[in-house]
Amino acid sequence: MATRTDLGTSPTIVGNQPDSWFESFRRQGFYARQVAIVTILAGIYLHITRVFLGDDLVLRYVFTPLFDQVLTLPMLYAGVAGFLTWRQIQFHGTAHKIAYGLAWFYIAGSVPLHIWNAYLNNSTEYLRAFPMWWTIVLFPVYAGIVVVMWRLRYKQSAG
Repeated sequence: MATRTDLGTSPTIVGNQPDSWFESFRRQGFYARQVAIVTILAGIYLHITRVFLGDDLVLRYVFTPLFDQVLTLPMLYAGVAGFLTWRQIQFHGTAHKIAYGLAWFYIAGSVPLHIWNAYLNNSTEYLRAFPMWWTIVLFPVYAGIVVVMWRLRYKQSAG
């Protein structure tokens, strides 16, 4: 007759246990990819609005200091998380590494400008310093950043 010595407890299977929430979060790059995409989509919205409405209306009704302060938070998060997960990224060559580096640099490098103006000066008037052609040049850049981030994969994740 067989006896049970575990008293109804489940056996421990080493190597096959589910990840903790933090381990899963880390394996997905702290969701830096998704936050970067949302941030860039917000930038696309602002720049398209600028083209159609012009600086005066955009600065008065859309790109307010509060909007910029809120936009800066995911931008900062994506910049820090993108830096922290650099070694986890599954790069497919030097060109891919350069493309991601430039995308990350654009997002992270914009943070000081937004902090300085939105938080310290409580103003978004700095938008006027960038000519309208700059906004138009950004559209393909933003599309490229979204594609680079969308295709990004991490070494430990399956998807």
